[in-house]
Amino acid sequence: MAATRRTAQGLAEAEHLEPEIALCAAVLRQLMKDVRSPRHEIRAEAVDFLADTASVGFWADTLGLERDDLAHGLRAALRQAGPR
Repeated sequence: MAATRRTAQGLAEAEHLEPEIALCAAVLRQLMKDVRSPRHEIRAEAVDFLADTASVGFWADTLGLERDDLAHGLRAALRQAGPR
C-alpha cells in the first residue's frame, strides 16, 4: 500500500522529484488526463495503455515500483479525481 501512496504523491508533486522521475510522473499525469479526454481516440489509447501490462511495467520499473502497485495507484488516482 505504501507504494500506492508514493505513486499518488509522486504524480501530484512531480516538481519535487529527480528530473528523470519527474519526466515519468509527467507522462503518467498526461495518461490520467487522456483517460478523461473528450476525444474517443485519445481515451481509447489511454485505456489501452492501462490494460497493457508491458507499458505499465516499463514505467513501474523506471520509477522503482511494483507493476501491480503502479497500475493500482493510477486507477485509484483516477477514481479519486472523478470525472472531468
